[in-house]
Amino acid sequence: MKRLLFTLFGFILSVSKVIIPLIIGVILACCLCNIHDNETYSWLSGIWHGIFFIPNLIRNLINPDILFKAAHYTTMYNIYWWLVSTTEVIMTLPVILFVLVATIAAVTTPQKDLDNIFNSRRELRI
Repeated sequence: MKRLLFTLFGFILSVSKVIIPLIIGVILACCLCNIHDNETYSWLSGIWHGIFFIPNLIRNLINPDILFKAAHYTTMYNIYWWLVSTTEVIMTLPVILFVLVATIAAVTTPQKDLDNIFNSRRELRI
């Protein structure tokens, strides 16, 4: 029972480090970064749309009518969009990998190691 509670608590903490910022990002993207398919966007919009790439991609998966990249754009828009969105994905990958590794480690930790962790915490309190 301790193992299950320990694993669930660790998983919830790990996932919340990813889910909460994504929810905030999606809310901000809804308010600040709607991409219209009939407008032509320039370089500054490429930076802005690249910053909101992941939240807009999530919005696009939920509703395919929402764009994560403009349909009509200039060359500099395309360059900046790729530069910023690629950098965003590269910066986000370590966080996602950490959550996966921490969850797998919590699930595969032997029971006696968990007992040692709980016992050592009890000894510190006494």
